[in-house]
Amino acid sequence: MEKDAVKSSVEDFYIRNVYGNSSADCFPPWYLHQTYQISEIQSMYQSSEKAEDMSGIRGYDFGIDAFHLEEKDSKPTKLIIIQAKYSDKLNYISKGFKELEKGLTQIQRCLQYLESDVPTENKVLVNLRASLNRVDSNIKENLSIDFVVIHLCDEDEAIVDNKIKEARKSLKEKIEETFPNRVCTIKDIGPRSMGPHQEIVTPSPWLSLSLYGNPINVQNKDQSSVLFGVCNLAELVELYRGRGDELFSKNVRYYLRSKKNTVKGPAGKMRETLKQICLSSENPLEPEIFAFYHNGATLFASEIDPIEGGIKVRNPYVLNGCQTIKNAYLFRYDPNYKDKINVSAWNRIVIPLRILGTKDKDLVRQVTINNNRQNSISPSALRANDEPQLILEERFRKVKIFYQRQKEAYENIKGRNPEIIENEYTNSLEGYVDIEDLARSIAAASGEISLARHPNDIFESEKAYNRIFSGKRLASITFLTFLQNLHDVIFVVLKKDMGFDQDENGPKPGSLGYYAMCLLLRYLAKEEEFEKIHEFGHNLWGRHKQFRSYISRTLDNRHSRIKGEIDEKFLDLEDKSEVSLKGAFERAQNSLRLGNNIDVFEKFNNIDNDQDDQGD
Repeated sequence: MEKDAVKSSVEDFYIRNVYGNSSADCFPPWYLHQTYQISEIQSMYQSSEKAEDMSGIRGYDFGIDAFHLEEKDSKPTKLIIIQAKYSDKLNYISKGFKELEKGLTQIQRCLQYLESDVPTENKVLVNLRASLNRVDSNIKENLSIDFVVIHLCDEDEAIVDNKIKEARKSLKEKIEETFPNRVCTIKDIGPRSMGPHQEIVTPSPWLSLSLYGNPINVQNKDQSSVLFGVCNLAELVELYRGRGDELFSKNVRYYLRSKKNTVKGPAGKMRETLKQICLSSENPLEPEIFAFYHNGATLFASEIDPIEGGIKVRNPYVLNGCQTIKNAYLFRYDPNYKDKINVSAWNRIVIPLRILGTKDKDLVRQVTINNNRQNSISPSALRANDEPQLILEERFRKVKIFYQRQKEAYENIKGRNPEIIENEYTNSLEGYVDIEDLARSIAAASGEISLARHPNDIFESEKAYNRIFSGKRLASITFLTFLQNLHDVIFVVLKKDMGFDQDENGPKPGSLGYYAMCLLLRYLAKEEEFEKIHEFGHNLWGRHKQFRSYISRTLDNRHSRIKGEIDEKFLDLEDKSEVSLKGAFERAQNSLRLGNNIDVFEKFNNIDNDQDDQGD
């Protein structure tokens, strides 16, 4: 395949599965799925959570990004260990071989049935150990091992071989030292060796879950069904342990790490209950009490098959309950607790469970939204996993900008793994593009000020949402970045640089901001300020003095005359209702000749042409 074809296919994989933080994290599972024709679910099970592991700490995969057990006559014969470099840089291949050296000891321990000797492991090692533990010892002794670096470099093979020979030699020596009696191979695989693009359709494996009692089955006319019962909490925790945060990728938010949740909030209370059940030596709570306290969880599966004492599911995802499952996982595998937990009591804990069985994607989305409406969650969060948001995330990532479609994602990553921002989002060091800020800015730029002032209306109305996030309005990543930058400064410019906050009788900057934004953007379109959009749309500026000064100067009477019109048309309003503000805006736009005939999105839709919006 051509390098760009590989990237396009990997991006499609990410949009389908929302695995990891970006398409780069999907490179290993995509390769497994494409090469060995295993299901996408299985390929993610066999891959590392690169950007952030399940305890919130980057790494602990020890150089192993993915693994696969190749079989012959239904018996494993070869173990493939993969290190992935989603880059076309030559030196990254050498780095891949060096990183594989880190995993040799851990692979050896897995082959020898030895438990982990490190306090924290990425799920790829957990699942590698589990897979090898199911292999007969005689077969395991004869497994050969392929050590593979996959990459995007399409240089001539001779050039690649010359560049990586030292790293390959070093890995070879370490392998001979670690596995003296085992057949091993070392190889690198670039895009040209990844075969033609093809659609792989492989059924996902069935997974069995307990479902006690007499589960209630409710069906609709489309043959979708939902089963109600109770399930072992331990089974859901083990499901998460094997799948990681990918299990929650159909949900609208991930685990809330704030102290408000983990100490004093629901997670903290739940952990105290688990301690009283599993750690208390005197008067412990009975495990069954947990089901009395808990609202339950909701799973979605593409197929369900009730069996005696339980249910079989395919492609399960958690739609509601990720806080419970992850919190329980963090308790069960906390290094301070895991050897002290009363396992018998732990295995008796059950929670109410609903399992939705359907192939109707829209039904899955509606169930997810309605399940989460019961929680304190914004309408924009309910759109976080929509396809337009995933595509936007990828487009921004290509230009090294972080798109925050899920609340607090940027601060979460920056606080725990700042190197991700520093290395992968170099144009986002001053902040991020936020789903809600962007929606409000697009609405303002379109002249739909009421939507900008009331963003919930954007995300709750299908028509408004589709209009705001239409292809035409999302055409230019440069312009969208400029909109975020403008949103970050417009209110402070009006308040501090222009003094509109000082008039006690007039509307405050919070009421004026989106009107001023609309007028300013129409002025920039009318004056064809392409260079400035480029200059301030290449990265995020935060409240940097240079950009703030430019906005302040442009609003000034010597340039656009917008400041004077705001002063004249808005500040004398006695009635500050939305109707009065809209009337003042119409008078100002007519005076400035900045009416609805100026389409800022049409003017700036091709502005990305001079910017590399295609590279990684």
